[in-house]
Amino acid sequence: MENIELLSAFYKHRGFKRRLLEGFRFLERNFTALFRVSSFVLIPFALAAALCVVWLTAEAYDAVSTVVSGQSPLQLLDGMIGSVAVSGLVLLAGTCCWKALEFNLFRSYIEYGYVPSRSAGSWMSISARDVWRFFLFVLFCVFFWALFGAVAYMLVVLSVWLLVVLVPAWIYCGVIFLLFPYYYMIERESLWDAFLHAFRRVTPTWGTTFGLVLLCGIVIGMFLFVVFLPALLTLLTDAAAAKAVLDGNMPDLPPYYSVLQVVLWFVGIWLGLMATLAFDAPLLFHYGTLMAKDKEAMLAAARAEEERLKAERARLAAAKEREAAYRDGSAFRPW
Repeated sequence: MENIELLSAFYKHRGFKRRLLEGFRFLERNFTALFRVSSFVLIPFALAAALCVVWLTAEAYDAVSTVVSGQSPLQLLDGMIGSVAVSGLVLLAGTCCWKALEFNLFRSYIEYGYVPSRSAGSWMSISARDVWRFFLFVLFCVFFWALFGAVAYMLVVLSVWLLVVLVPAWIYCGVIFLLFPYYYMIERESLWDAFLHAFRRVTPTWGTTFGLVLLCGIVIGMFLFVVFLPALLTLLTDAAAAKAVLDGNMPDLPPYYSVLQVVLWFVGIWLGLMATLAFDAPLLFHYGTLMAKDKEAMLAAARAEEERLKAERARLAAAKEREAAYRDGSAFRPW
């Protein structure tokens, strides 16, 4: 019964302001557990991503220097393809692991009303089965947007004015796809059912969803700009160093510069990934509002079944008491 009441407390109607506040309260009340659990995934993921960014930056500037100097870039082309492929696999694996853990944290909060304090191994084992599930979601998104892009390209070739229709359609689908993983990862529906469910549920409240996404996106975007600014400055430093090399000068960079690059990108990526919780948490409570009507009927049926079972247990207990009274004869005593 307690679990039913917790589910009822989550799946209920909330106004626009309430969805934002509940999302930020969720982060405030569970910050310690969220920070501790997410660190086991985000620290190695952020470090690997930082190394990939520095690696790709160095490869890109080497390629530009080679082209500008008039040499053949074919030798560097193989290295660039390999580095991009490895970096893409690292980012894909890290994203799938992080999102699988994030949605398990959300599911636990829905079930218990708080993020339970489990060991890292327990969280990893629970989330492991959802890594493949989120990977399938990524493949579905790639297929959908590739198909959408192909259709858009063919239509634009016919007439540029069709962009007037395509841009709103792109924004419309983009907003709905932000709620798509909630139905897929939390409700455990199939990909296609979750896809259709998201379109059916989000379309009537698309304006509210867009406003929520826009407001959260502006706040998180400003935060990301601040945390990534030191790392982005290293790109300008690399560009200036590459230009100096092409001009025949030797840039005077400190020996620890490469380590500093990795550290700055690591901090930026780590804080950026943590900040995604502030974007996803309000959407979690928005999803709870959209699912409230469906869940209310299910929870009412569950309460009725709980009451029926309680009455049945009481009836069986009373029958056992009467039977015991008949056996020991107390039912026939006048006192």
